[in-house]
Amino acid sequence: TFMRSTIFTRSLTSGAAILMLASAFALTSCNKDPETPEPVEFLITPQNREVSFTAAYPESCTYEISTNAQSWKAESDAEWLTIDTSSCRLIISARPNLSFEERSGATVTITADDSTMFQITATQAPLQVYTGGSEANAAAYWFNNEKHIMTETGGNTINGIHVTKDGTVHLTGTTYGMNSLGFYWSNSSGTVYTNRVDRGSGSAFDVFVDEENSDIYFTTHEGWSNSDGTQTYQAALWTNMEPKDEPESMSAGDIYVEDGKVYVMYDGYYKINDEKTELEIIGDGNYPSCMTVHNGDVYVGGYYLNTDRFCPAYWINGKAYPIPTDINSQIYSISVDSNGDVYLGGSEGPGLDRRAAYWKNGEMTAITEYANACIGEIFVLDGETVIIYFEQNEAGNTTVKCSLNGEITDISDGSAPSYAQCGFII
Repeated sequence: TFMRSTIFTRSLTSGAAILMLASAFALTSCNKDPETPEPVEFLITPQNREVSFTAAYPESCTYEISTNAQSWKAESDAEWLTIDTSSCRLIISARPNLSFEERSGATVTITADDSTMFQITATQAPLQVYTGGSEANAAAYWFNNEKHIMTETGGNTINGIHVTKDGTVHLTGTTYGMNSLGFYWSNSSGTVYTNRVDRGSGSAFDVFVDEENSDIYFTTHEGWSNSDGTQTYQAALWTNMEPKDEPESMSAGDIYVEDGKVYVMYDGYYKINDEKTELEIIGDGNYPSCMTVHNGDVYVGGYYLNTDRFCPAYWINGKAYPIPTDINSQIYSISVDSNGDVYLGGSEGPGLDRRAAYWKNGEMTAITEYANACIGEIFVLDGETVIIYFEQNEAGNTTVKCSLNGEITDISDGSAPSYAQCGFII
């Protein structure tokens, strides 16, 4: 079925512009080289003159071009808006917007034989940063610097956060006490507590929503005492509120879903659906803490024990890449850039006398002084970083902050001790 589309025709001799309609199949080639001058016919599909992009992960817009002009080109007047005119197509792409301000006023102009045929204006949304953690020992999340205390769950900390395109916030966390409770919460469905044994203690860790299939995944840990005095510890993966135990692991961590594959990190290994991959052992023991997937490869971040101190490490498809250090260091977040650079976010220094730091391909960069500081989440977009972290202020309270490629913004107000455990950006 062919949709009728507008063709713009301009005389090469008189310069008069004529607008006419023709079927989409009227033009069959990208460029023709007529022996004698003829009216320039130019077809662009779709006819959208305005495009908009999200901030963190903008998707490209594609236009099909068909014309009998000897040449055509497209030009962007904004540095953040790029174009590709190969294969008779116009592909408009936006670089990530690492600011809390909207981008607007960008124009793509398309010309054929030096005559303007079509213009497209572009805007890009400001960055949206979601941070999960706690304030004054109460579970909390922030949208940019707008605080939400989780009175609905009564929790003490948020461990995982995922936000869907429609703005629904999904959280996992823990309520500490004599018998700790794990919970999942969303602002559309409410709270689900994850403990299944009355006398047990539990926690919920990461959450991931597969929007293509409308599936919600999260991971949990649960432990309890048996009547014979033994202890049972059980990891589980929940799919749409139904748990599936992982008998070989005591706890479960990060989740990633892509192309129908469910990636889950467990104690010392990860699984792709039901296929298990062990992590190569380093030093005196592995402590994996985070995971991501890049071009089908599985990247796990964490640290290992090297005699008397922890050292950063990452694993690619199970193979270990240790980063020896002289100072105790721990890793809590991992990100992989489009060119394959590996970023690990965490802290360097003993105990609470630590500073927030990240490692790019093994090279450390500190972003704070030694002030009980630590990175909770790191994202890398086209070589630029979005870092969610906390550090102690002059009043002695830890304050949640966000670094947009080095530009610092306060997330919490510093009036009470606040911690960042996890983050999500759109």
